Amino acid sequence: MFLFLPLKILGHVGPAANPARFGRLPGQKHRNTDRDVPPPAQQGNSDPGLGCKTEKRTQSGITRFLNIFYCDDAKIIGPVRSARIYFLRPLQGYGAYPLYAHVGGANTPGPADALGEINDLGWGGYNDLNQFAVPFPIYYRDYERLPGRVTEHTMYSSTVKLYDYAKKERDLTNKDKDGDKWDADWTPWKFKDDAKQADRGKVRKISFGFWDNATSYNVSWAYDPADNSYRRSNGGSPHIDKNTGAPLKSKNVVVVLADESVAHDGYDAGQHMLYDVEGSGEALIFQDGNVIKGSWKKPDDTDMIRFYNPAGVEVELTRGKTWVEIVPTGNTVTY
Repeated sequence: MFLFLPLKILGHVGPAANPARFGRLPGQKHRNTDRDVPPPAQQGNSDPGLGCKTEKRTQSGITRFLNIFYCDDAKIIGPVRSARIYFLRPLQGYGAYPLYAHVGGANTPGPADALGEINDLGWGGYNDLNQFAVPFPIYYRDYERLPGRVTEHTMYSSTVKLYDYAKKERDLTNKDKDGDKWDADWTPWKFKDDAKQADRGKVRKISFGFWDNATSYNVSWAYDPADNSYRRSNGGSPHIDKNTGAPLKSKNVVVVLADESVAHDGYDAGQHMLYDVEGSGEALIFQDGNVIKGSWKKPDDTDMIRFYNPAGVEVELTRGKTWVEIVPTGNTVTY
C-alpha cells in the first residue's frame, strides 16, 4: 500500500520497513502565499527515504511536495499540508485506494476543489487520511522542531502511525474491505541497475525555476558520478537533511513540462493553480549522468504517469529514489 503526503518539510526516515508487514512489495494547507515561509533548503528538511517525490509550484511561486512512501518508513513526517487537486491526479494512478494523508484542503467550488474530488472518488472517510477526521496522536503539532514557524507549518505524523490507523480503523492494508489487493490492476514503472562507471555521462548540473519573481525557490541538481546520484540545491543553497546533515539525493530526476493555469475560484485573487497532467507532453529524464529528451504520458486519471524515450519506448529508471519536477510549459531547463 502506498502512502501519499503533501509536505513542506520532510521528516527523518527510520529503518527500512518489512514489506510483508503492510503487504507491500519490496522495491520502491496550504496557504503558502504567506511570505514568511522560507524556501525548503532553509526549513531544515530531512530525506524520508521515500520512493518518489513530486514537486509543483502552488501559489506565489512557492512549491510543494507530494511524497510517496512504500518500502521505507519515516519516524517523523511533516509539516503535513493541505490537499491540492493537481496531486490527486497523479496519485490515482497508484492502484486502488492509496492512503492519502493531508490537513484539510482546497474546497472552493470550481476546478481546484480537492476535498470535493476526494469525496467524488469515494475516498472520504476511507483511504483519505484527512487530519480533521483522524485523531491525536496520529497527527500532532510540534512547535519546537522549527521554532518561529506559523501554525500551519507544525503538523506532523509518522508512516507507522498512519498505516496502523488505516489498518485498525479503516480495515485497509494491502487489501481493501472487500479483500481486493491494491495492486491487482497496477503496473509499476520499469527499473534497471546503475550504469557502469564507464557508461556514466557528463551532464553534471540541472537547473530551472518555477516563477521569475520567486527565485528563492529555483532548483538545481548536481550529478555525482561516484555514487551515480543527483544532489539537490534550492534557492542556491544545498538541500540538507535536518537529522543527518547529508544532502538530499535522488537516482533519477524527471522534469515534466505541463501546462499551467489559474483556477479563478475566488481564493486569493484566483491563485489556486491547475496543472494539466493528463494526456502527454515533453519530459527530460536525467539518470546516470545522461539526459533523455523524451515525453510523459498519462492517458487517464487512473493511469500512472510514465516516461518515454524519443522512440516511444518506456524508460527504465535507475533503482532508487525518483524525483519528479512538474515545471510549467515554456520554462527553461538548463543542463
